[in-house]
Amino acid sequence: MSRFGWVITKDPYRPFIVGCGMATVRAIGTKFGVDCDQDVHVTVAEGTVTVTRGLGRSGQVPSVDYVRADAGQQVLVNLWTPLTPKDVDIKVELAWEQRRIIFRGTPIEEAISEFNRRHKQQIILPRVYDPKFKVFGEFDLEDPEQFIHVLKTSPALQPPR
Repeated sequence: MSRFGWVITKDPYRPFIVGCGMATVRAIGTKFGVDCDQDVHVTVAEGTVTVTRGLGRSGQVPSVDYVRADAGQQVLVNLWTPLTPKDVDIKVELAWEQRRIIFRGTPIEEAISEFNRRHKQQIILPRVYDPKFKVFGEFDLEDPEQFIHVLKTSPALQPPR
């Protein structure tokens, strides 16, 4: 599946509507990010948006699920979870806008998966690793060697003694 995202800046005189997969986001006078993959993540940096789950483009009847999200919140849109805004760290969630990725205690498998979603150079986790290892740090997506170096030197990838 192709993956892309947008960051929308505010214009209080024109509502802005983004359709992404099964999600429709409507905003007036706000700044938000839409991260499209198998799931859709709508992250609100400023103002308020309305997020609607529907399948209109696929030919199926759209649902009537919708929710309002305010600045500092994110909504996950997929077929399985309720549309519920949750508080998030905007700097972390929208770091990809600046070609950066931030991990704050992210499990190693999840960190590598997130890196791979955002970079052409894919990282494959070796067969032997510590699945409990957490990744911390801020990395430049233009410099994958920095992230790879941290992983290679981490205790998670050292052979057991």
